[in-house]
Amino acid sequence: MEFSTPTNRARDAWLTSLDDQALNAWVERKGEHPKQSSADLDRSEILAVALAKAPIVWLTAPAGFGKTHMMASWVDKQSAEQSIIWFTLDHLDAPMAVLLEHLLQAAEQQLMGTATDVLALLRQPDAAPYAEKILLLWLRDLAASERNIVIVIDDIHTLIDNSSWQLLMALVRYRPDNVQIVLSGRYRPFASGTAGLQNAIFLTAPDLAFSATEQEQWLTNQGLTTSLKLRQQLEQRLLGWPVGLALWGRCFCMAGQPNEMNDRMALAEMNDYLQGEVLGSLSSPLQNFLCQLSLLGQFNEAHLQDVIGPDYHPLLQQALSKNLFIESQPGRQGWYRIHPVMAQCLVSQLPLAQRYDLQSPNRHKIAELSDRELGVLRKIAKGLSNQEIADQLYISLHTVKTHARKINVKLGAKNRTQAIHRAKELMLL
Repeated sequence: MEFSTPTNRARDAWLTSLDDQALNAWVERKGEHPKQSSADLDRSEILAVALAKAPIVWLTAPAGFGKTHMMASWVDKQSAEQSIIWFTLDHLDAPMAVLLEHLLQAAEQQLMGTATDVLALLRQPDAAPYAEKILLLWLRDLAASERNIVIVIDDIHTLIDNSSWQLLMALVRYRPDNVQIVLSGRYRPFASGTAGLQNAIFLTAPDLAFSATEQEQWLTNQGLTTSLKLRQQLEQRLLGWPVGLALWGRCFCMAGQPNEMNDRMALAEMNDYLQGEVLGSLSSPLQNFLCQLSLLGQFNEAHLQDVIGPDYHPLLQQALSKNLFIESQPGRQGWYRIHPVMAQCLVSQLPLAQRYDLQSPNRHKIAELSDRELGVLRKIAKGLSNQEIADQLYISLHTVKTHARKINVKLGAKNRTQAIHRAKELMLL
């Protein structure tokens, strides 16, 4: 039998202390809500109205719809009489007992004394199997405190463990009367069961999208000057997507606030955001499916069956369940549309021939346009003559005509007007 030396025992104690300090710091960070800028649009009233009507509020919308910002704005406006517990979830909050420990520790850090006893109980050896019962003891203690408490839980979509989700649903089901709960995320990762039957309000993307008035107010707050026509075009392009407006506003300012709308402004920045926040974590088949949807724009299941084939259904269900910028169309039962910015970002990932085949399956196949041909095509779309294109691209007039002829052949066009029209269909312009 081997025994640890005093040095090793001291080292082990030091490591344990370091782990505890790291855990405390990490949970403390998960309990912090983001600070707001004075230029941000305060939309806390939307959440305030919902909480005045129901004890439970669900915020589920795709990335970039301002869910966290709205909750943080609401928290900042609360008086000392309102006790807040803020907790941001991630994939490490698993299994159930681990999530409960993190949540209780965050509660204790933010509202000292509210979880002291149950934390000690949970940390006893072999207490993990009793996590849900310990949760009930905590809720009993919260009820006895008679404090008005709001528990705000963000990023519910990051949970990957069903037992952790069941703990959250138990929190919803057994909530005492003096406790309100706000749950926010891009989607619900598991079924809610009877927790979904509780008295609750559900705020989704249409509720959280900027209205035309809010868009105008945000632009004013940022000191951006825009014409009515440009604001209307922006509204049609972004459909009230808050983070898209923020990215566009930054690029619009850097470009000197031009008077004309450029459909490609901030496209690279929006694509980078979507890749980092949404698309990068998806499987390749699902990404490719979204690329195909992006070209269709509007679709129903019969359309997908004809264009994509019989394998579309499980991918469509995944896309809908993950709230991937697809929404049903009002007044058109069974029809969906993909957000135009998402479509614009995704469509370029499909080979040109596949784009044309998906959109016009009965027309002839086309070849890829070269970079130079795309450059000439964009000049043609601006209405430049062949000689003007030659002067701007520093190539001969004969070369421009050759490129224009190849562009028409590849796009199946007879003239410039048809080439521009079909290029726009394929989102090349």
